[in-house]
Amino acid sequence: MTTDLVSDEVFGDLLASNGTPRPKSPSRQGSGKRESRQRASRATERAQEVGKRLSPLPVPQKSEAALSGQKSGVSGLPAEMHERELAELFGINLSTVRSKAAEGVFVRTRPAHYDVEACVRGYVSKLREVASRAGSGGVHGDNLKAEKLRLTKAQADKEEARVARERGELVEAAAVTREWSNLLRDLRNALLAVPSRVGAALPHLTATDIAALESEMRRALEDFAK
Repeated sequence: MTTDLVSDEVFGDLLASNGTPRPKSPSRQGSGKRESRQRASRATERAQEVGKRLSPLPVPQKSEAALSGQKSGVSGLPAEMHERELAELFGINLSTVRSKAAEGVFVRTRPAHYDVEACVRGYVSKLREVASRAGSGGVHGDNLKAEKLRLTKAQADKEEARVARERGELVEAAAVTREWSNLLRDLRNALLAVPSRVGAALPHLTATDIAALESEMRRALEDFAK
């Protein structure tokens, strides 16, 4: 491997700089201390370079953008959203988002972040529940509204009748019945008295004529009573 080759070269130079005897060619015998210092400098630089190459590489971490880039089960939406994005998605404010999370409607994955698919499902389920309650109470609400309307109309009629009585525009039905009864009784008595008054006024009429006249009056009253 490349690392092994570099290490061998570096550590070979290091050994030479530390005094370990190595075979030297005749051309290098005159270099002496100057070449030793150069080799030591080059070895140090290469050792540093190898150290950098051999240092552990950092483990890549998923950023918030990478997490938000994952797709959820809801078409076109990320798997996770910040609470501000979620509020904008549902058209509600931040306090409502947090209250829905407290109620268990929204599912929080980490601080200020939510599972989009779970939130959509929870929110739709909550809306269906509210609509179901409203629908079941619709008939009762209509009946209650009709009862209130009838009560209001009855109260209005009562007040209108009171005002009309005070103005003299209305009289009690019992008083009218009583008055008409008295009037018809007086009329009957007056009509039954006609034959007697006619007999007294017309002496030439016989008793038979008076009886016939009285019979006709009674028959007329009976027909009128029907």
